[in-house]
Amino acid sequence: FCSIHPYFTIQDEAAAAPIMAEFVEKTKREKGNIWYGWDKVGDKLFCSEAYVDGDAVLAHLENVGPCIDKILAGPCNLESIEFHGPASELEKLKAIADSLGAACYAVDSGFSFMNVENGHAAHPRSLCTIHPYFTILAEAAARDVMDEFVARSTTEAGCVYYGWTKVGDKLFCREGYTDGDAVLA
Repeated sequence: FCSIHPYFTIQDEAAAAPIMAEFVEKTKREKGNIWYGWDKVGDKLFCSEAYVDGDAVLAHLENVGPCIDKILAGPCNLESIEFHGPASELEKLKAIADSLGAACYAVDSGFSFMNVENGHAAHPRSLCTIHPYFTILAEAAARDVMDEFVARSTTEAGCVYYGWTKVGDKLFCREGYTDGDAVLA
């Protein structure tokens, strides 16, 4: 699967709220969407979103283009944006990634127990994700740790997906759990 990781700083929360709701409503109707929602802490905003492939990402960006323009016209500043997914799918996103100044993190290793789509029926979002980023200092030593974490995570109850995406010397641990209890297990 492919995910988009846009990070924003909120300038005007009252103006941002209806635009965020519009994003959600538009995205609910997208065939290739796996999950979508907003996470907020203080004045920081993250759009948590995933799609079945690069084509679904492109369709989403086209669908919500007017919303992107509205939210960036004052309510929020885009601090950074990343695309994560298989290298073959990131190739499809290269032009849009370049235009947005987005980093593209290619899947390095991992697994997924996820059923890709719910179909067109929206369900409340209970998925909890963790987003740690690392700088690789010693590739061989990092590989051993990465492989061990993947192997151990395959047996964790409530783990939906776990793995690593990478761009240059930057490493992202891509992990999702059914709920907060599964994170703590």
